[in-house]
Order: sequence, then C-alpha cells, then structure tokens
Amino acid sequence: MPRFRPSPISQPPALGSPRPSPESNLPSSRPPVPVDPNVAQFLQIPLGTELKPFVIAHDRRAQSLFDSLQIEWGVQYELARGATSIPEDRRWSWDDVIKNMGQLTGTNEAAAPKVPRVMMKSGEKASSGTDPKVWIELDREQEAIRENRGRMLGLMGEWKGDSDWHGGQVQQLAKLVRAEKSASAGGSKFKIELQPFEKRRSHRFARYAGSRRILQLRVSDKLLLEVREQDGSVYMVEIDQDYEREAMAWCGDNFRHSFVEFMQWHNPMELNSRQAISKFVTRYAIGLSNTVPVIEFKKENIEFIGDIFSSDWPVDDPKAPTEKIMTDGCGFINLAALTAITRKMGYESAPTALQGRIDGAKGLWVRHPTDNSDEPRIWIRDSQNKIKNPVQDRGHRIFELLAPSQASTHIALSMQSILNLHFNNVPEETIVKLFREGLKEQIMPLLEWDSMVLLYDAVNRAGGVSSSRMVRIAAGASVALGLKRNSWGHDDVDSEESSEEMAEPATYTGRNQYSGAPLALQESLLELIQAGFHPTESKFVQNKLKQVIKTSITTAVEKYKIPLKDSIAAWLIPDPTVITADHLKGVNARSPMRDPLGLLKEGEIYFRSSVPMKDENELPYYVIKGPVLLGRYPMRLPSDIQKAVAVDIPAFAQYTDVVIVSVNGTCSLPSLLSGGDMDGDIVNIFRQKDLVTPFQSKPLTEQPANLIDQNFERDVISVVDFCSRAVKKPSADAQTSYQDVLMSNLASPVKGIYSGFHDSAIATRGFDHPETIRLAYVFNQLLDASKSGLRLLELVFIRDRKNYSAKPAPFGILARLRDEGDTIETELMEVFRALIEPPNPHLFNPEVHRDKDLTKPYSEALAYAQELQGSMDHEEKIFGRFLHRELQKIRAHVEDAKAIFDQEYARSQIEKQDEVLFSPGKSSPKAKKKAYSSKSDQATDSMYPAARRFSEPLEGLRIYQSNLEGLKASCAVNICGPSSNFPWSVAFRDLCLLKAKAKGVAPIVREIDECKNVSSAAVKVLAKNSDGMVF
Repeated sequence: MPRFRPSPISQPPALGSPRPSPESNLPSSRPPVPVDPNVAQFLQIPLGTELKPFVIAHDRRAQSLFDSLQIEWGVQYELARGATSIPEDRRWSWDDVIKNMGQLTGTNEAAAPKVPRVMMKSGEKASSGTDPKVWIELDREQEAIRENRGRMLGLMGEWKGDSDWHGGQVQQLAKLVRAEKSASAGGSKFKIELQPFEKRRSHRFARYAGSRRILQLRVSDKLLLEVREQDGSVYMVEIDQDYEREAMAWCGDNFRHSFVEFMQWHNPMELNSRQAISKFVTRYAIGLSNTVPVIEFKKENIEFIGDIFSSDWPVDDPKAPTEKIMTDGCGFINLAALTAITRKMGYESAPTALQGRIDGAKGLWVRHPTDNSDEPRIWIRDSQNKIKNPVQDRGHRIFELLAPSQASTHIALSMQSILNLHFNNVPEETIVKLFREGLKEQIMPLLEWDSMVLLYDAVNRAGGVSSSRMVRIAAGASVALGLKRNSWGHDDVDSEESSEEMAEPATYTGRNQYSGAPLALQESLLELIQAGFHPTESKFVQNKLKQVIKTSITTAVEKYKIPLKDSIAAWLIPDPTVITADHLKGVNARSPMRDPLGLLKEGEIYFRSSVPMKDENELPYYVIKGPVLLGRYPMRLPSDIQKAVAVDIPAFAQYTDVVIVSVNGTCSLPSLLSGGDMDGDIVNIFRQKDLVTPFQSKPLTEQPANLIDQNFERDVISVVDFCSRAVKKPSADAQTSYQDVLMSNLASPVKGIYSGFHDSAIATRGFDHPETIRLAYVFNQLLDASKSGLRLLELVFIRDRKNYSAKPAPFGILARLRDEGDTIETELMEVFRALIEPPNPHLFNPEVHRDKDLTKPYSEALAYAQELQGSMDHEEKIFGRFLHRELQKIRAHVEDAKAIFDQEYARSQIEKQDEVLFSPGKSSPKAKKKAYSSKSDQATDSMYPAARRFSEPLEGLRIYQSNLEGLKASCAVNICGPSSNFPWSVAFRDLCLLKAKAKGVAPIVREIDECKNVSSAAVKVLAKNSDGMVF
C-alpha cells in the first residue's frame, strides 16, 4: 500500500513547476529574509521516510494483484476495509479478496458497489451504504490525477459530466479505537479502523493532492483522555514512498511528492522561521478549511496593505498587540470580484463581505469603497497574511470561499449571555418574562391542530427540517452557499470538523435505507403529517408529537434559550471608508495608516439590513438606530457585552448585513468583546429596550497579573532553534521530533473541561470573582495553546479539577428560569393531554383500535382468500388456498423480522437499565457509547437488523409480488398492538404510502418533496381561516 505520513496536513505541489527565488514575489518594501543555515540543513532531511510503519490494512499478495489487475483505489479501499474494519460477522479474509479480485476490475463506479455482493455469501443482500456519487467522484479525480494539469484545484470548467468541477470532495476516513486484548498482546493498545467514504466537504489540500491521497484519522476525546492526551483529527498524507510494492504510473504514483516538497509549497520554512515552531505548524489549518474555489486572481491584482492601529499606538511600530489593530483580519475585494463570485455561487445579490482563504491569508474581505476596475482585485492586510509564500502559482492565487456575509434575526440568549446581562443590572423579572413569552410562542403552534398544514409548518420550524434538508443536499458547500453559518470555533479550528459532524453516519442520506424512515425526529413527524395521519387518530403520531414538544421545551430550559425577535447576529467589519483607493495605490501602501476621516465615532456602530424590518407600527425600515448591546460568544467576562449607539450613515448604504464599527479609540471594539477580531467573528446585537436600558457596561476585565507564570509552563521554541537541535540528531530521530511537533497541534479537550470549571466558579464564587476571571482567561489561553506553546501546569489542573469539577445545580437566575420552564411544561402538556383525549372512545381510540387504512390491505386480502377457500367452486377453492399460502408466507417473513425486533428491543432496554445502574461514577461496557455513534447512525440503530430482514426479498410469490411491500407493511400492523413501534421501524415509507392513498395521494418524487415548503401566504390564509374569518 502507499505510505501515509501523519500530520495535521495534506500533500504537495505540481510537478515540474519552476520554483521562484524566495524573495521574488514578496512585497518590494520588505527586505529579503536571510535563510538560516540550520533551517536549510533541516530541509534536506527526507521527512517521513524513516518513521516506523503502522500497518492499518495490508496483504503483500493482494497488493501485488491490485497493481497487476489495475484495481481502482476505491475498490482497494473497500476490500481492505472489509478485511479489517467491519464487524467480524460480516468480515472477509485476505484469501477471499485474492480469490474474488478478478470480478472487481473496472472503474470505481462500476466495481466498488459490487464489493459487498461479491465478497459476501451468495444470496445475502449486501450494500456498503456508500453514496454512488462517491464512486463517480473518485473516477473524476483519478482521471484528473493522471492528467496532471491542476484541474482538481477547480475553475477549469466541465469535467467528466460536472459542468463546474473541482476536486477534493471525497473524505477518506479512519478512526482510532482500543485494540482487543488478544490483538494487542505485545503490540499497540490501539488500532486504526477504516471507515466508509464520505462526500461532505472539500479543502485546499484535498483539491491539490486528490482525495485518495489524504487519510483523516478521527480520535475521540474520551479515548485519549484515558491516556491524558488530546482529541481531534490527524491528517495523513500519501508521500512518494511505497510499502511492499512498486510505484505504478497507471494510478498516478509518478505525480506524488515528498513531504518536504509539500511543506515548502504550502508554508516555506526558510521564509517563516522567525516564529515559534508550534505556531508554524498551526498554519497547515489554513489549507484544511472547508472551502469552495471561486475565483483566480492575476498576480498583479493581489495587493498587500497595512493595518490601521489605535490612536495611542506609534504609527511607525508595526508589531502592535491584537487589541491595538483596528482592522484585524479584514481586507478588501472589489466589486468585479464580488460580481463574478455571486454569479458562480448563484447568490441573489452580491454580498458585502466574504470569508475565505487565499494563499497564506485568511479572514474577511469587504467590498472596496472606491475601486470600480473591470478586473477582479483583492487587498490583503498584514494581519491576514499568516504565511510568507513566494510560490504564486494557480493554487496560491485562487480565492477559496468559506461563507458570504448574511445577517440572522433568529438569535437567542443562552446561559452565558443571561448571566452577563443579569450581572450587569438587567432585572431578573425581565429575563424571566422574555423566557416565558418566547417559550410559549415557540410551542403553542405545535398544539394547534385545526389545520394539518399549519401543524406541518410548525413542526418544520421547530426542527428546522427544510433548512436541514437543503444543507444535506448541498453537502460540503452549505456554508459557502449561505445555507448555514459556521458554528463558533477558534481561528485554527475548522468549525466544520466538529464533534457533531463526526457523529453523523458516513454518507448521510437522512433516512433509514431499508424502512425509509427519516432519522431525525421532527422530519419523521413531518412525513407522517403530510401522509395524512392526525394526532388524534394515531398513537404513533401522538408519541412523536409529544416527543417533539418535550424536546423543544427541554432544549429551551436546559440550555436557557430565550429567542429575541428584534435582535441581530452578523459579522463585524471596520469602517471601510477610512482607507481610500489612493492610499492603496500609494508608494507607502504597506505602512500603518490612520485616517481622521472615519465616519463613525468611538462607541458607534452601523447596521443596514438587505431586507426590510418592521417597527412597532408595522412600518418597514432598514437601518437600526439608538442604544444597543453588543456581545460575542463566549461571554465569560463582565465586559464581554458592551453598550453602543447605532447610527445612520448614508455613505454606508452599500454595506448591508454586516456590523460596521469605528476604528477610532485606543482599543478595538472586537477585542472588548471576548478578545475578538474581524476575520469572521459574529457579533450579537441585542435591541430589546427592557435589556438595553438598565444594562451597565463594564470596562475591560483585565487579564490577571502573572496569569501565564502561575498557570502555564512555556515550551516556546522558534523554528530556527528547533532546526538547529534537529540537525544534530540522527535522521530518524529528527523526523520523529518533527512528527511530535505536528501531533502536538491537536485540540486539547482540557479547554472544554475549563469551560465547565468556569461555570462552576460562577455558581460557587460569583461572576466577577478573581478566581472566576482567572478560569475564563485560562480557557482563552488554552484556545491559543497550540500556537503559543504554553502548556497548562499539571498541578494547576489538579487543583482546579478538585475545586471546580462538580457540575453546579442551577443557581440564581438560572434556577428561576429552570423553575419557570418546569411550570410552563406542565401547563403545555396539560393542553396536549386534553387535545388527544378521544371525543368518542367507543367508536375510535388510538390506544385500543388499529388504523383501518393500514390494516385494510392485508386483512382484506386474507378475507378474500378465506372467502374463496369456502367457495363451493373447486377452482375458486384451489385458488383461495394458493392465495392463503402466499399470505402465510408473507406473515412468516414479517414475524421473522418481528422476532429480531423484539430481541433487539429487549437488549436495548437492558442497556438502558445498565446506564442507570452504572451511573454516575460507574461504567458498563454495554452502556458505553461507541465513538462517533449517534441516534441518526443507521449502523448503531438497535432496530436496524429487523428493518434489514424485513426488506430482504421474499421468493416464491406469484400473485402478490406486485403489491408485496404494501401487504408486508399492512401485515406488520395487523400482528401488532396499536402502540407497537415495530411496523414503523421496518416499513415507515410503505405505511405512509398506504395512508396517503387512503386520504388522496398526490404523487411526488422524493427529490422534489424534500425541496418543498409551506409558503408564507398559505400560512396567513390558513391562520385566518382557523380563526373563523370570512374573506
């Protein structure tokens, strides 16, 4: 197999491209950086070639056949995964692989889907569960690798059926697990399991090297906390080395590169050596962000400019701390570029700002205030440019889009903001009132059943089903398309690589592949309602709706969510009028600049919405005015929410959906808000008068003196010092040292622990207690620990764990909100119970009676067969017996599946009991959650085996084959009680179809169904009709 080298990175550059001199493309105002001889000597070490191999999946005989038969990579991967990583009862041996490999030649699209069928026992229905689009994409990439023209970078038009193709869209995944005792005796305690391919994101390194050349290793925090390590993901890069094989041109092996070549292409060590080695390796994260390539700039249209500093900072000193940089992370892009990107992405209009990456720069780029040139241009500030890189080939001139600017009016207070507001003088009664009003307004639509269309809309809104479907369809491009926001994350953490994402199944389709049931609670209820089920007539729908209501209430209460109608969340940008085109084109463009003509005064902000908002008189307006509160998560310090004044500046009219702040003053506004900057930080604007009027801003809560010396140890080694030590070691030891540095860049789970410590300190000591503030700053330092080289002192962690590890019970305002939530839940559930009370339980009671629309197909077929059997006509009697035998065969098949269901259900109940018995403080092997499993994961669904058995082919039927699925579904209802979940677990789709046919079905394909929504006009009309209004 090819050798992969672990690092938080990917792989190398285009072969044969001339390498410019180190200073050839650097801005002319900067003198060439002398190359340190130790760095130059270190770069001669063949990194990654002398590390001890760790075999994930390999067989020398099979590998020889892979190469001689030209077995495509996706097929090789699936065969290796099946031989090593899938459950043992479905696993095959390498001997089986060798025996059957001849049947698996051809493209990935043709051969990879056949792997389970060829390798499993004949007659068994087998599927890898991988989206067929993955195999098509791997074939496209393989052709692009062989072509070797840089096509995977994107922006080269049509390729193999995709009109605007770019590569790197497939994820090759593995996870670290604890090895079984028998396997680990005398060896590693851990093993690596290959996971199914995914197609959910794309980053620069994958587009550059190809998806197949990168292996992402997922590591659970729970697993590695046992050995006091860290959690996260490690990216392994295929280099130009082989293990028990020879390089093959047919698969593009001749276009691979060494690790040093890749490193130098992305982050030239000799030009970036004047920094800590820990910070140097974090810069690989720039190439791992989930992005879409959208535009390529000409070399001459990429300009570098300086930042604006605070009024008290010396103009001739460029080394300002973050809080003194008033434009930190925010550059410019012209209208020509924005227009081209808007057309490519299909936006309704050009956004004001874009978040993205280009070469070694990251952050926001805002529309330039004056440039009207026809050619796309971009301006990169010093604070954005993290890597000095002279290689301005295509890969370094393509703008990689993360997200467009957009504002959200659907925001809510949470625990941190509630505690901050209450500490800063907002009355408890005000917060409780907002909580009660917001929760009732959220839940009451779920308790109004006069119109099923309105209930459908309410469930859709409660679960965000329509938006989730669009995100699912868009896959990795959902953030770039503006369908969802990046979640809060740190600079060097790709927010797409979250634990929540890692919990989802491989190729997430949103539903069980056998039963057709949506995996999300709200989506399954939505489909039940649209099929014609009513809460008063179906016990199953009642249970689902009750679960949705209780989940919504529980989420709001436990997370202290208070929705705010008139508030806004948007990106921060600095006053764009301060820098003019003349400044940018001037000789001294890179020198720090401060322009007294900024239009905003200190403490002022500007926000204009792209869509009209309504005032208290229902009149439309676009610009907010007056006192507001600004806050940015995390809000752990008293000063993390600040009062400001929103003003109307007509000159800013072209800047919509962003919050513009002043560049005047001695400290940047974002730095006051939890130490933020302007590279994509989202600020919340709280506008409710009840919150703003009593609020009292606090001055900046300063970092405690000696925080670093008393809580951390320094391990800050510069790149030069690291290289000077490494070159004195044997080559293998030097390579191991560099690997250790790369691995130290994983995200530490300790920062999450300190978040809990801080919550505990608030409860036990108070919001502004010195210890509480210390813990908040320790948390902030841990966020930057990978770059700063700081390590938390072990004694400090032990002490803090002893003092603050206990999760506090709700306290103060939080206890009041919890009590209020419990009261509201009791009130609303009383309403629910009254609604489901059957008006005439003797005629129909969903607790007792089955749904006749569901029982009818099987019961009528059975009655007809019995009628024929009792006929006096001989032929009818024979035919009736034949029908009855087929129906009995159907029933036996259904009962087999039910037996599996009952067995799995009993096992799941035992596991639940174990969880109760062994918690807290105890653990049960059965009760432990599997790493990266979730309720949406089909493979871990306890009812999955029953659904699979139910869906298997039923041979030997002649009469009922055409309507078999409906009869099986109906039979499942007939043999169960009305409260049983079995029919729904195995035949959800077909039961919905039976109901829809009985109610009056409207044929629609799934693709269109998942894109539909209830229009706002329909909601208005139906809401008026339900009130008895006559039009």
